[in-house]
Amino acid sequence: MSLKQIARAIERESRRQHQAAVRHQRDVAKEFREAQKRQAVAEKEFTKATAAADVASFNAYLSALESFHHHAIAPIDWSHAVAAQPPNPPLRNDARQKEAQAAIDRYEPGWVDRTFGGAKRQTAKLGADLLLAQQMDADGYQQVHQQYLQAHAEWEQNRGLAQRILAGDTAGFEEVLSAWNPPSVLEPFSISAELLHVDTTLAEYGGGVDFDASVPSEELKLTAAGNPSRKNMALGKRWALCQDQICSAALRLAADTFALLPVQRVIVNLGGRSLNTATGHW
Repeated sequence: MSLKQIARAIERESRRQHQAAVRHQRDVAKEFREAQKRQAVAEKEFTKATAAADVASFNAYLSALESFHHHAIAPIDWSHAVAAQPPNPPLRNDARQKEAQAAIDRYEPGWVDRTFGGAKRQTAKLGADLLLAQQMDADGYQQVHQQYLQAHAEWEQNRGLAQRILAGDTAGFEEVLSAWNPPSVLEPFSISAELLHVDTTLAEYGGGVDFDASVPSEELKLTAAGNPSRKNMALGKRWALCQDQICSAALRLAADTFALLPVQRVIVNLGGRSLNTATGHW
């Protein structure tokens, strides 16, 4: 091969490598632009999904402000509690011991065991298995017996309390309301209430609602494009929410109290106040 041919071959290889490098750079740039587009689409979809979840959570909160009374506790049947039978005491279960004893009874050593001492070792093992089985049966009975004692104590306590409630024991009424604490379910919504009085005919609560903390002053919605939008809530709508919240809370306290106790009346006095930022007065 002449020098000219070698030079042309080198030139062709150089052009080929250059073209390959250019194509590779073009492909890398294209892939980068496509990755950027995919990332932009993913970020947009994530933003929309997040906004939709935020709006759904906001609407669920507004619904909760008006629906406390939809979730009152189930009524307690104190007469049924008085008539309820005590739990049955557990029976002893010696199944493991019987199985271990049956293994001892079935064992008949062969001439090899009798000749070389295997019978003695096997008999000792079976005896140890029997002792272990007896202990396991005793431990199992002790566990269920403790459970029975706890269940019986709870039955006695519930039956005694039910008898006191049906007999009109005011201390029993106070004990029930103290244990269940109906106002506690309202506390996460900035509603503070307390039991003022209870007797066999009447229960009375008093408290207040911090509307600034519980009822939002802005609305959160989605635009047609799926983006979040905030704007001031109309005063009429906000005060309607405040009214619905305080009424629902009062109904919930009354419903829970009627469910817990055979009282004739429940009085709930809840007030609300909010700071007027224009005047600085409550």
